[in-house]
Amino acid sequence: MFITLLELTAAGMTFGAAAMYNLHHQKRITLLIFLLFVCTFYIGLLTAGFSWLQTAETSILFDVLRFLTAAAAAVFGFMFYLPYYGFFHQRSGYLWLALTLLFFYIGWHAGHWASSLMTELLLMFLFAAAYVAGNTLQSILHFKMRGRFFVPYIPFAGLLFFSLLMLL
Repeated sequence: MFITLLELTAAGMTFGAAAMYNLHHQKRITLLIFLLFVCTFYIGLLTAGFSWLQTAETSILFDVLRFLTAAAAAVFGFMFYLPYYGFFHQRSGYLWLALTLLFFYIGWHAGHWASSLMTELLLMFLFAAAYVAGNTLQSILHFKMRGRFFVPYIPFAGLLFFSLLMLL
């Protein structure tokens, strides 16, 4: 349960910080990320009840799956960043795919213990709060460290570090 909350917070802060770099379409990107999160998170919650997925829950395979989805999001974030367009633009389809898979995995992982509608709504609110916090913190960091080339990549490096830490 605690790991799921940490995953949800880390993903929300990472993609909130990444959305900060889309200057022209930030409201549209935020709405798309929220809709994508709600849909794929809910589908992940629904698939958590399948019995064939619950039998292999204790395996290391799902920890590796968490790391691979977070690593894919980080790698595609590093690859598709354009200074003028940000992270989410027309040619960043693989980043959207990694984002979808990560949200699905978090929903599937939360579905093993979240059984009520109120819990699911609270998890979605936690994601929204983490998204806003990540966006705000990255704005402050970007302002304080102007001119540094590595500042946009800090959220994805943090997500990769967190997922590697959860693998151990």
